[in-house]
Formats: sequence, structure tokens, C-alpha cells
Amino acid sequence: MVKTLTVQKRDGTQEEFSPQKLAGSIKKAMEAAGAKRPDPAALAERVHVQVVRLFSSLTPRTADIHDIIVEQFKKANLQKAVLAYEKQRQERFAAKRFRTVLGVRDELGLSPKAISVLSHHYLMRNEEGVVIETPGQMCRRVAKTVASAEHGADIKRFEEQFYEVLAGRLFLPSSTVLMNAGIGNNLLSNAMLPVPDDLNGIFATAGLMAHLLRHGTAVALSLDDLRPRGALIKGTKGYSTGPVSFLRMFDAAADTVIEGARRRVANMAVMRLDHPDIEEFLAATDLRNFKKGVLVTAPFFDAVAQNKEWQLIDAKKEVKRVNAAALFDTIIASIHATGDPALIFADEIAQHPVATMPCPSQPLGPYESCAQGVINLGLMVDRNHVAWEKLRKTVATAVRFLDNVIDVTVYPLPAIEQATKAKRKLGIGVMGFAEMLVQLGIPYGSKKSFDTADKVMKFIMDEARKESAALGKQRGSYPALGETKKPVRNATLLTITPTGGLAFVAGATSGIEPLTPVISVSDIGSKTLDINPIFEKLLRERGAYSAALALKVLKVGADTAEVPRDLRGLFVTATDIPVETHLRMQAAFQKNVDNGVGKALHLSPAMKPADVRKLVLLGQKLRLKGIWFHAEPSEIPCRGCGV
Repeated sequence: MVKTLTVQKRDGTQEEFSPQKLAGSIKKAMEAAGAKRPDPAALAERVHVQVVRLFSSLTPRTADIHDIIVEQFKKANLQKAVLAYEKQRQERFAAKRFRTVLGVRDELGLSPKAISVLSHHYLMRNEEGVVIETPGQMCRRVAKTVASAEHGADIKRFEEQFYEVLAGRLFLPSSTVLMNAGIGNNLLSNAMLPVPDDLNGIFATAGLMAHLLRHGTAVALSLDDLRPRGALIKGTKGYSTGPVSFLRMFDAAADTVIEGARRRVANMAVMRLDHPDIEEFLAATDLRNFKKGVLVTAPFFDAVAQNKEWQLIDAKKEVKRVNAAALFDTIIASIHATGDPALIFADEIAQHPVATMPCPSQPLGPYESCAQGVINLGLMVDRNHVAWEKLRKTVATAVRFLDNVIDVTVYPLPAIEQATKAKRKLGIGVMGFAEMLVQLGIPYGSKKSFDTADKVMKFIMDEARKESAALGKQRGSYPALGETKKPVRNATLLTITPTGGLAFVAGATSGIEPLTPVISVSDIGSKTLDINPIFEKLLRERGAYSAALALKVLKVGADTAEVPRDLRGLFVTATDIPVETHLRMQAAFQKNVDNGVGKALHLSPAMKPADVRKLVLLGQKLRLKGIWFHAEPSEIPCRGCGV
């Protein structure tokens, strides 16, 4: 006698395991194969016992039950029954053209995890909070809104082109576009907000920030203009409480607003390294909604190397001096303890930014925003080779899509609209790089992986420039460029940012990160196996996959004898790779990216402050635009961190 078993169906719902129903399916397959032995009921009981033994602490999926049935057929030498059972299963799937997953009608064939993310953050709801949109309808809503920037017959033509890449998850725009396009507010981009040095301006900025956060839009704050703590306030003859006190106010306001927002976003607060309150800023570890960033320059690193003093300046006047090496040690100690601050290497950015979005990948000037989206590189492989033509078409579509986003956005402030349209910055990134490497047979962190990063991003940059030039010829260059013989529509084109929820929707690895564990436990309704589809596909092609192996890999990882040797080196995860290799991968991508590259550097328990210092100096030497760390491990580094 075995215990009662619950099974998770493909639509995410659960039902009680039925040996009778299973016996009927087995009997039907055996009859189609002309097999009379063993008894279907007895075979079903063996399957039941095997499932209970393997899944004592997890809920089996229908796919797991299927695999065990096939194993039992093979043990009984019933190959024809295997084929008949597979055929019956495919016919059942084909009969259900559209599934309902977690209460959402799914016409795109997404995973339960993708549907869960879409349902919680992206799909439209009615006034009662009930989801009233399918994933396909969301893609149509977004495509229709963005294509409205076109003219005449092009509107419908590009609506279909945009829908195709969205529904196929070849390209996805930022979360703000998926959430807000076509629902009234059309707030479609993150924004950089300078904080002015007057009380009315500070609270006006707080109000604007609240408006943006409420609609799932992240913000970057520049604290550079705020006078330091203790500075005289001429109007009241009192003394300033300093930028950190106001940052805490912004943080508290964000806490209140985000509770009612559709998604929690990561925001950035940036301070220049020569601000008199830089040490207080570094010591602020109680922020819940802001990552901290510091603008660092080559003169500061020179002062550190030479053990010189560093000027702290207010209103262009020196306030005091500190030892540069001691200040650098404080920065390193803060990073080692908390992961903050991110460092922005200002000299590597053409025009020194006032702030960046988190990670820190997108440099922005005052009131600028940037239209962002990501290309799924995992879908740009065909027969173990990069599908260059498919990638070329996707890049061209992404450039036009995001340029349109700038025009259909409803800006909450004239200054944001003016700054954004003056340069028309785009930030096309990538996700699924790890899946691309696996399909190409290239281990992450190998020389071939660095070469692939270089080659793929150069191709994307070249094609993006071609499309931006074509749009410049058709629509005009970005206004801040001035007179030029060569049309250029967009001041910047590429940005690589961790992709958070978008990666779940696309079924891809975040940004340029390595794979997460190939088999993990998903807890959407119940605890079930979550298996990397490429890992499962390759194992099945070798005839090596089984439910028992999946459970073993869950416990010990892919480096086990039952996994074919040539596959083990392909399925490495973030913690399998030295931190310096992560940094060098970031540099490989940065070579062909005009904005920044966000790449997670994991702070393992074994790392010392000296290790962090070495990595920061290496990042500067490699000419990165920024560097950031976070405590390990995390399935999604810097959740909500940009797109």
C-alpha cells in the first residue's frame, strides 16, 4: 500500500494521482502496440511505487510520471508501446490548442514560472485585480502601441513585425514597456533625477520619484548638488542635515510607494567621490530601496597609488582633505561587507554622467532616460552555429522598436522629455548568452567563450549602427548631434543589464551570467522540479535522462558520472567560476558596448577585502565603465535592476 500522491499538471494545477486512469493510458498504448503482457494494472502499480519512492518530498509533474512510464515500458522491452504512448500524449497536447496555466490562458506555450511572473507583474488586471489579458494579448498591446509611432501602411506592417519578435521571445523590451504600453500612462523608461539644493526642489523630486515608482519605473538620483551636513542655510540661518538625510527620506517614501506598485524595482543613488559627505554616504547601510554608487576618476586612483591627499569640495571650494588611500580602503571595506557601493569609472564614459542606473550599466545625464530591451541569444543558434541572419533581423527590429518607444512615451516632466529626445539613447542588451554557449558546445569562461562574446557583440553593434543610420536618414539625427553629413538617430545603442523577470518570461539566463543550477526546485503552488530545457534535451538525445538522474543532479550538480563527460563542463554555474573570470567576461562584452555592462560579481564568504581591491583595480585596468558586487548566491542578481 502506497501513500496518496498529488501530481502537478502542465497548467500548474494539481490533482490526485489515479492508478486507474494511468492503467487505462498504459493499456491503450499496449493495445496499439499489440502487447498483452505485463498486466497494465500491475505496471501502473509499479509506476506508482517508483514515483512515491523518488518524490518523497517533492510534487511530481505529469512529465515526471511520463518518464517513469517510459522507463517501465523499456524495461519490459515494449519499444512499440513507448512510441504509441508518445503519440497519444502528443495528440492530447495538439487537441488543446491553448492551455490555461495558473488561471491564465496561454497561447504562447510558456512555462508555469513565466506565466507566474507575467501574471504578477505584467498582464493587465481589472478593478477587482483579476487578470484580464493573455500573454499573446500583452504582446499585441505592446506591439500596437509602439507601432503607432509609424505612419500610414507602416503602422500595421511594423505592428506585426514587433508582435512576432515579442511573442517568439526573440526580443523583449524593458519591464516598464510591457507593463505600461497602451494602458493610459505610457510611462515606458527609467529616468535619472538630479536632486536640487533647495527644499521645494527636493520634495518636488520626491513626488516625481513616487509617481515613477508607482508605475514600476526605476530612478537614479544624483546627490552631487546637495550641500554637505552642517553647511549654512542662508534663508533660515540654520544648518543643512546633508544629502544622506534626504536620501533616507527618499528611501522611506519609496518604501511606502513600492508596497502598492506592480513590481519592486532597484534604484540608484550616486555621489561624486569629492563630496564632503562621501564618508557618511559610504557608511549608510540602512537603505532598502537604493543601491549606492560612487563616481571615481583616474586622478583619484593616482592619488591612492601615491598615498596623496584627496580634496573634498563644496561649491567649487575645498572643504577639507582626506588621505586617498584611506578613503579607498573605506570603499573596499564597504563593498566587502555589503556589496555597496557600485563604482562608476567616469573616465571611461564619453561625457561624464551625473548618475547611472543600478549595476551600473546605463550612464545618464540630468533628466535623461533610455529606451531599453534585450535580445535572447539562446534563440539565435541553429544546428550548433550562430544564426547570424536571424540575429541581424532581430537587431534591426529592436533598434526601430526602441526608437519608437521614445516617441510614444508620455513623459511625466517636460525636462525628462527634452533631455531624452535630445539624444534618443537606446540600450539594447542580451540575455541567454549561457544557453547560446551550451548549444555551441563552448564552456563558459573558456577562451572560446570570450571570443564568442566579442564576435557576437561586435556583430550586434555593427548592425545596430546600420539601422540607426538608416533611421537617421529617414527621420533625422538626434538633435544634440548638431549638423553632420552622416545621419545618426541615436546617441547610444547598447547596454547590458541583468534582466530579472524578463529572463523568466523568455526562459533564458539573466544577461550575460552563467547558468543557474540546471535542476532546482520551483515553488509555484507546490514544490516541483525545474529543469533547464537544454540540459534535459541533450540528456534525452543521449538516452541518459531519467527522473532518478534529475533528482541526483538536484542534490550534487551536473558533475556526476551519470551525466556524459562532454556535457559536464558545459553546465557550469556562477559559483563554479572564479570571480576574475566573471570580470574578464564583462570586459569581453564591454569592448563592443557603448553604454555600460552590468555583470554580477559574487562576494563569496572566502573573499577578503584584498581580493575585492584587486578586482576593482583590475576592472579599472580592463577599462570597464562600472563594477558592482552582491552577496552570493542569488538566482537573479540585482532583481529589478534595470530592465
